[in-house]
Amino acid sequence: MKVIICGAGLVGYSIALHLAKERHDVTIIDTNHEVVNRINNSHDIRAIHGFASHPNVLKEAGAENADAIIAVTVSDEVNFVICQIAYAIFHIPLKIARIRQQSYLRKEWSSIYETGNLNVDVLISPEHEVAKAIYDHLEVPGVENIISFCEDKIKVLILEVKDSYPILKQEIIDSFNSNKYKIFGLLRNEEYIFDEEIKYIQAKDKLCIAIASDEIEKICELSGLISRKKNIIIIGGGNIGHSVASLLEQDDSRHNVKLIELSEKRANYIAEDLQKTIIINGNAIDKNILEEVEVTESDKVLVLTNDDKVNILASLLAKSAGCREVITLINDYDSYADLVSSLGIDLIINPRDITINSIIRHFNYDNITSIQMLGTKDVEIIEVEVADNSFAAFKPINQIDSTHIALAAILRENNVIIPSADTEFLPFDKVVMMVKSSFINSIKDLFSVNLEV
Repeated sequence: MKVIICGAGLVGYSIALHLAKERHDVTIIDTNHEVVNRINNSHDIRAIHGFASHPNVLKEAGAENADAIIAVTVSDEVNFVICQIAYAIFHIPLKIARIRQQSYLRKEWSSIYETGNLNVDVLISPEHEVAKAIYDHLEVPGVENIISFCEDKIKVLILEVKDSYPILKQEIIDSFNSNKYKIFGLLRNEEYIFDEEIKYIQAKDKLCIAIASDEIEKICELSGLISRKKNIIIIGGGNIGHSVASLLEQDDSRHNVKLIELSEKRANYIAEDLQKTIIINGNAIDKNILEEVEVTESDKVLVLTNDDKVNILASLLAKSAGCREVITLINDYDSYADLVSSLGIDLIINPRDITINSIIRHFNYDNITSIQMLGTKDVEIIEVEVADNSFAAFKPINQIDSTHIALAAILRENNVIIPSADTEFLPFDKVVMMVKSSFINSIKDLFSVNLEV
């Protein structure tokens, strides 16, 4: 595909690198001369200086022949204009816009995105995506990430093993051979181990687990953790904190939620919007405020302000006060991740990676219908459809070269199958697997139409 990316910030630049690696023809537009020159001099990506909302700049970037445009500039309004011009003048099929202002996303205004109005095919709200990721984590104890595949029928969970988890006491065959779930890979010491190469499990391993969405609570068998009513404190009432509290209110009052917000005006606004959440106007790094919200009795503290330094300090205070688990938002992940990990904070939320994944999953690679990156590693989890006369069709798994892949689950006619070695691939199966990034094109060839037949 020929893709134009408007905005060379951390998100735009990371998406450009990923798509270029997958052999897409990528052009990136930015107003910063220095950034454009650096990209042109160091990567196999074409970079153009200019305003991406100007038709002549888009034309120079190749908009007349583009298959997709991704608008991730700092301005929502500019992103809208880019998509509108891409539609009206250049007829680009796929138009994706990143939108931060929540008022654009309210249901009562949704008609502005209908055909004939603002022509945006995919709206990405980083705050909404991050809030949903945090909420998913809260629903399954101990899980640090949940990724959906096959129209949400299959979930992939990332679970870090603790010393107390029952899985450490199980025989390896018992842990892996379940008709409910499959451990198809793990991350150990910065290296991914695939499927059959796993000989044992140890504390601090990060397990990649595939499971049917309606069986997700079975993961408690591995961790020994029980899903129960939680006392949750949210620090920061910005868009993310507000959204998480709203999602928690919608789930049958299973949680007792308190939210701390520094701004009195913002705290009053949230108090008017939410019905079941207790709102406290105050400074979360004030020990008196933490005592007021009974942080020592909390099950989870979600630290979600826009200031990384405040988030780190508030997280330390919550942990020192005895909170069972602290989840911390870190915007400048590259600068602070190692520090935060060393401080005993339980889970770091990286909004950049979440936003990038929410965008690239809309790019189909022929029969590969979804791709999710796993952090910065050269490993991805993909969803691929088996073509009718592909090489893989009607063959059992043990006859397929699986050197660089780990099979996770199969969706067949709305039924989730946890595969074994003799499970056959059938036409139109949707297969979820982990694969080394450099072998994605080989996977595409394996499962796509065989032109030599």
